[in-house]
Amino acid sequence: MNDGVILRVIYFGHSRLAVINDGLILRVIYCDHSRLSVMNDGVIIRVIYRGHSRFLVMNDGVILRVIYCCHSQLLEINDGVILRVIYCGHSRLSVMNDGVILIVIYCGHSRLVVMNDGCHFKSHLLWP
Repeated sequence: MNDGVILRVIYFGHSRLAVINDGLILRVIYCDHSRLSVMNDGVIIRVIYRGHSRFLVMNDGVILRVIYCCHSQLLEINDGVILRVIYCGHSRLSVMNDGVILIVIYCGHSRLVVMNDGCHFKSHLLWP
């Protein structure tokens, strides 16, 4: 659909990616038991389930992350600059919150890049 509204639904194995770009961006990704939900209307919510891991982010002035995973790694520096790097299987999530948030997520062969500089929310889907 190319009438000012872009809708993409991609099936890759058990994963599903839906993108609605009309001022409101909604992404839902299913990969095995993992789930990623992003709503950019002033509030960004991400919930990821992968095995026993859980990742919850609310970006409305308050960032909350809870992670449970055996092989996951969490690096957090809360002094004005927050850096988190998480490894879970072949996925990698890197977040820097110092005015610029950069998130790179690998889900199967798909790659999702999100940059949130406080005003703009840009997303790019990069396929190999």
